[in-house]
Amino acid sequence: MTKRARIGRYANPYLVAEWHREPPAGTRCEPLRLETPDRGVAHGWLYSRGGEDSVVCLMHPRANFSRHYLVPGLVEAGFAVLCVNSRWLNNDATLIHEQVLLDAAAGIAAARARYERVVLCGNSGGGSLFTFYLSQALAPAGARLRELATGDPFDLNAFELRASPRERARRQRRRSDARKKREGGGSPTGGRSASSRRSASSRSARASGRVVVQNSTMIPFGSSV
Repeated sequence: MTKRARIGRYANPYLVAEWHREPPAGTRCEPLRLETPDRGVAHGWLYSRGGEDSVVCLMHPRANFSRHYLVPGLVEAGFAVLCVNSRWLNNDATLIHEQVLLDAAAGIAAARARYERVVLCGNSGGGSLFTFYLSQALAPAGARLRELATGDPFDLNAFELRASPRERARRQRRRSDARKKREGGGSPTGGRSASSRRSASSRSARASGRVVVQNSTMIPFGSSV
């Protein structure tokens, strides 16, 4: 008799990324077709109860996040949730991460068209995906990747990758601070270590009621993305 694989409390290992309870009463699901400028198609599922001003985006390079386990709790907490599946659902063989950024961009644009605030929540491979996205969206003009890892041409400078003006300004300040530190040998942050600044930022977030997520990448977009 073949012994069945088990992951944690799930008898069926395929259920690890799916919700274990239904979303709250009144939740609506709007399916979205997300077409990209390079003629690709991703798909989204937008969950909401109406009246939300913030939406949380969940995405993975190739896993099925359409019924992600965070959806019920986030909707219950007053957020809309957009779950995005890339064009390479369940397919690692042909997945190209630089092109998946365009799928993420299409999802973010759809979210931004509907809500005042867009939050990227990176779970598992979604953490590296959204970090990669922001590294390119916030890159200086003309400094995005111009080719794939294989050397084939794929110029990300030719596409719109949205990011908040607030986050863009923060990134520019960091570059400026780093440049001043290299040139002058001083610390533009008043001598505080990176860990102490992160700790202070975390305390400030808790005090102001903003969401702080451990073991995930949660990056808030400003109101004018």
